[in-house]
Amino acid sequence: MKDWTKRYHRVIAPVGFEGATKRKAHYCDSKSAAQALRTRIKRWKFERKTPPAAIIAITEEDQSWIGYLKKRLRSLEELPTILDHYDRTARAVTSPMQVPKLCTLFLEQPRKRRWQSELRHLVRSFEMACFHEWVHELTPAQIRSFLDSSASATQARNRYRALSVLFKFARERRAMVLDPLAEIKRPRGNMTTPGILTVQELGSLLRTAQAAFPELLPYVAIAAFAGLRRRELIAKFSEEAVLQWSDVMFDKRLILVRPEVAKTSRRRFVPIEPALEHWLDESLRKTEGAVMPHGESWFKARFAKLCEAAKVDLPHNALRHSFASYYLARTGEQGVGRCAVILGNTEGVARTHYIESLMPGDGDAYFGLRR
Repeated sequence: MKDWTKRYHRVIAPVGFEGATKRKAHYCDSKSAAQALRTRIKRWKFERKTPPAAIIAITEEDQSWIGYLKKRLRSLEELPTILDHYDRTARAVTSPMQVPKLCTLFLEQPRKRRWQSELRHLVRSFEMACFHEWVHELTPAQIRSFLDSSASATQARNRYRALSVLFKFARERRAMVLDPLAEIKRPRGNMTTPGILTVQELGSLLRTAQAAFPELLPYVAIAAFAGLRRRELIAKFSEEAVLQWSDVMFDKRLILVRPEVAKTSRRRFVPIEPALEHWLDESLRKTEGAVMPHGESWFKARFAKLCEAAKVDLPHNALRHSFASYYLARTGEQGVGRCAVILGNTEGVARTHYIESLMPGDGDAYFGLRR
């Protein structure tokens, strides 16, 4: 009688195996015993498909190849499993190619310039790691080794994201059938607390910009009170789309973030807070053109001078993070979903990074900043 407190490995045998008149469940004591049973079932299926009369004569050359296989595999019992894998991978591949060719074809596809630049770096690093490999022969172990070689958890997550897009392209081109990423869990990246500004620091930044750097005031106000990303406001390349004054609809109290501007390529509407309307007064508003017409190099140099003059040490993405944190301090947990929509993030990201990071009254002080 079986001890059902013990864990068994269940294997379903087909009708006819060992004389069974219907499908039968076998419970094996160990994983190796279950694998041996599966191999016996595969061999039985093979023998049924290939009766003795159909077996061809084996030549001396065939015997040499059989000896070679036995030496490589140690046991020919694994041959059905290997052939099944071959049928599901290499045989179904209609456009076999090596990793460098796949990467070149992939990077030739048109994409957003800013995403193309980041993607090129990630894909080329993978190409160098697997330069001589055939795409359909890539294994989860090789991909895991590439991810583990990352300098940080965040880089591993970004590499995983790039490979998921690359392998999808490979499957569409029939250069790959089985995705080696399917067996690898996506790295989580570095979970850090976002750096945010105090109400006093933001006030200093806004007032200094108004007095000495008026060309930067629209950026500071929109990032701080609407949560837009820097890449949605500042163009890294001349042909990149960024926020236009025509997208800032004061009459409707909305900012339209167009798909070609948004990092996620999805349109979203961001409400214009009274604080933003206050700091973007009539003297700053225009009817056309980019809100921030200067490029990234000019912006970095000028913005560094603003921070120095305001005596504010600005953490990475601090204006956007500050908006989200103070927004949730004002609205509480019930505002998480709305905050995620405004930011163009998922609710999980907003909940993980921003919820309960400030005191409830801080939000009113932040959005109450005036000249």
